Amino acid sequence: IIPYGGGMAPTMGWTWYYESLGAVLGAWATIHDCDIASKALVETPFENPETFACYEYTGCTSQRRVMWCEYDGDHGDMPSRTVGQHVEMWFFNQFR
Repeated sequence: IIPYGGGMAPTMGWTWYYESLGAVLGAWATIHDCDIASKALVETPFENPETFACYEYTGCTSQRRVMWCEYDGDHGDMPSRTVGQHVEMWFFNQFR
């Protein structure tokens, strides 16, 4: 299991170190010169606000999007109604 806050995650005899989600998103936001103090809820066609929501940093001067989606479920769960796969396609189709 990858720890949300970063740190060590022992797996099958190996120990892996993971950066926190905030550190990774912050690095991407810096690369794209986004306002890291400002994030907005992103409306997608597939949202379920009780368990699934997407956010993005605003004001990116690169005209790119730095966004992430959060799902409130157990490890290995998938959002219902194939939400995960549809959001992936919705996101990537913006750049076709």
